[in-house]
Amino acid sequence: MMIGGYTTYDSITKEEDATGIIPLVPQQQDHQAHILIENEMGAMDGRRSLLCLFRRTVQTRSVAAILMGILLVGASVLVTLSATDRSGGGGRVAWPSSSSSSSRTDNVVGVDKVALATVTLDDKQNVGIASHETCPYDFKFKGITLLLEYSGKEGHEDTFSCFEDNLREWRNHKGLVQFGLHTTLIYGIDKSEEEHIKNLMTKTVPQYSVFETPINFTIPTNTYGYGNYTSGKGWDYGDDTSMQMRFMELLLKKNSFATELHGYFSGRLSSGGSSTPNGLFEPHLSVIYANRGDSRCVTKDDTKDLLQVWEDHGCGLTPFSEALQVSHITLYDMDNKTSDEWVKLYEIPLSK
Repeated sequence: MMIGGYTTYDSITKEEDATGIIPLVPQQQDHQAHILIENEMGAMDGRRSLLCLFRRTVQTRSVAAILMGILLVGASVLVTLSATDRSGGGGRVAWPSSSSSSSRTDNVVGVDKVALATVTLDDKQNVGIASHETCPYDFKFKGITLLLEYSGKEGHEDTFSCFEDNLREWRNHKGLVQFGLHTTLIYGIDKSEEEHIKNLMTKTVPQYSVFETPINFTIPTNTYGYGNYTSGKGWDYGDDTSMQMRFMELLLKKNSFATELHGYFSGRLSSGGSSTPNGLFEPHLSVIYANRGDSRCVTKDDTKDLLQVWEDHGCGLTPFSEALQVSHITLYDMDNKTSDEWVKLYEIPLSK
């Protein structure tokens, strides 16, 4: 008879011997073996049936049937193991081969491609894909701050977007905080001067046109005694005590417009100053913030990785330098806030 689409052994013959065991002749055994292989290999019900057949053949003491039963049970086990291997087994993370790709991971940069949906927090830490919570920058800034903010020059917009997009993607997969590209003009202004600053911005900023701020490609030295320091053409990396920061920054050439704006605002405010240790205006672009001394998610070696990511995507430091221009001056509330909590208060675009 048929049960669940499978042939049961009671349908093989209607005859039973005195012991109640169904006798099988060799021809029937061979025929039924083919049926089993075709219909039941790899199925749970099939495995139970194969074991049943093995027990019956042992009772009939037929050597041929016993050998056939052993072969069929072994084949069933092999099929099961093969299916387990193909499924990945045990909920393990599926790592694609180097030749495989998918539309969701082809543009991921700086990390191995992985089935992200199955990665637990422990897995992320083991493979270097950290969540934001694992690599915070906990420093609380003070006051309100004037920033120069950037855009891509006409004809270089794609390069600027490429640089920003790959930086954001790389920081995301390293578990680092996100923040916009900026240069600090005046830091730590008392909040009581907010309206005064807004009036100064409204009056003065539109008088300035957008201006270029290319990268300074000299190799900097460790002037301020940063810890864990390293540098290259146009950038440096280290640990800063004053802001409890592990940083990477791009050094910019001084621009007369930027210097004028810094002098204008600092001369009309009673609070605030430079964000650099010497108190001077030294324009730079920060690209990494992390807690000082925290090597879990960013190290000296990661600077080379990030620089290579930009190069590989056609927006390395040289083309990015040519694309870079200051287009806005913005006022942010940073008081007692981490870098991912800043609030934009006011923004004035430079004239075209």
